Amino acid sequence: RRANLELLADRALALSTEELAYAVRESFEYLTISGLTCELQHPAPADAPAPLVLLAYALFEAVVERAHPRCHSICVRLGAPFSFEMAVDTEAPPIEPDWERETLRSLNAELTVAAEDETSYIRLSAGEGAKP
Repeated sequence: RRANLELLADRALALSTEELAYAVRESFEYLTISGLTCELQHPAPADAPAPLVLLAYALFEAVVERAHPRCHSICVRLGAPFSFEMAVDTEAPPIEPDWERETLRSLNAELTVAAEDETSYIRLSAGEGAKP
């Protein structure tokens, strides 16, 4: 799915968040087979800068790779104007708050990482001014 996102991004400045949802859904199919409980919430598709969509999927991959197999559930929520939120049942966050700091800055995006009650919350967000 990542390769598909990259091919789409090569042809357009913006991508629908539905493409990101497809990629996460497909990844969840395999994670479910490995025993994880997975949930995707994507209430309303919207367009987002292609580099931001690629960064969101890279974040998803990094979190999953670092959290699996210690976690049992992952929830992803896509929101507008653009937010990519993850809740992962891990005691310690599987990603550092300064992950891809320069890339985030160049896209006018922000990453927040927090932990509470053995759940890690990761949020990638960008406002209306996100750069394509």
